[in-house]
Amino acid sequence: ALARGRWPGNVRQLQNVVFRAVTLGETAQLDLPELELAGFREAAAAAAETPSRWDEAIAECERALLARWYPRYPSSRKLAAQLGVSHTLIARKLKQYGIG
Repeated sequence: ALARGRWPGNVRQLQNVVFRAVTLGETAQLDLPELELAGFREAAAAAAETPSRWDEAIAECERALLARWYPRYPSSRKLAAQLGVSHTLIARKLKQYGIG
């Protein structure tokens, strides 16, 4: 998957994606879900799904984070405690993104 990806920022961009995936991941092995959470998209999908605005990029990151963590912490209170934010914020975001 990494070999098929487009790296317009060359090695530095690849390094940043791997660093974010290692930081956000919970296992010793990096798989596609960790890379996707870190911002990696395969070449074809990247061109079609690249957000054009800041708020779209933030929403995409929030949605990916909540979708990944909600199965592990299946309540707004548990998830909020894990992420260090209020449960009302998490409840609102879960509803906004249709998660849970």
